Amino acid sequence: MGQKSMASRFPAVPRPTSGLTVRLPKLGWWWCIPILMAALLVRFVWLFASFTYDPITIVNWMRAMTHGGFTEVLASASDRIHLPLELYLLLLPGWFGHGPAVGAAVTLVQTMALRLSLIFTDNLAVAMVYRTGRKSAGLKLALIGGGLFALWPGSIKVDSWWTQTDIWYVAAVMLACWWLAREPVDLAWLALALGMALKWTDGGAAG
Repeated sequence: MGQKSMASRFPAVPRPTSGLTVRLPKLGWWWCIPILMAALLVRFVWLFASFTYDPITIVNWMRAMTHGGFTEVLASASDRIHLPLELYLLLLPGWFGHGPAVGAAVTLVQTMALRLSLIFTDNLAVAMVYRTGRKSAGLKLALIGGGLFALWPGSIKVDSWWTQTDIWYVAAVMLACWWLAREPVDLAWLALALGMALKWTDGGAAG
C-alpha cells in the first residue's frame, strides 16, 4: 500500500529519448511556386510572336461574339467553328477586341488578351497536375509531373505560340482527374462533361 501511494503522489518522469524527431513543415503549394514561375517564364517568351492563320480565325470569333453573339459567328464564319461553349469563353479576352470589325488586322491588345487567357489557364492546369500527384502519388512524383507539364514543348507551342484554345478542355479534364483523386466522383464526371462540351472529340478521348 505504501509503495502504491508513493507512486500515485510522485508519477514517473519520462526518460529522454536518444534521438530527436524532426518534423518538416507541410509546405503544400509552396513547392509548386517554382514550377509555376518556370511555366510562366517559358510562355511569356512567345507573348508577342506573330499570329498564324488559326489564331486569326479565333480572334475573328472573339470579335463576332462581342459584336453580335453566336449568331454573328455563324453569319461571318468562312471555315469550321468550335462548339458554342468554347466560343462563349472567348467573350472574356474578346472584351478587349470589341472595337475592330471582323476581318480587320489583329491588334497587339487582342494578341495579349487571348494569349494571356491561355497562359493563365495553362498555369492552372500545371497546378492541378501537381496537386493531383501530391494527393495520389506523393510530393516527388507531383514535382516531376508538374515540372514536365510546365516545360512540355507541345503545351508551350500550342497555347503560347500557336494560340490554340485546347488548354481550356485540357484544364477541365485535369480538374476531373483532381476530383477523382479526392473522390468526389460526381464532380469529376461534371468536369469531364465540361471538357467534352468545349471540344467533344478530345474530351471524349480523354474520358
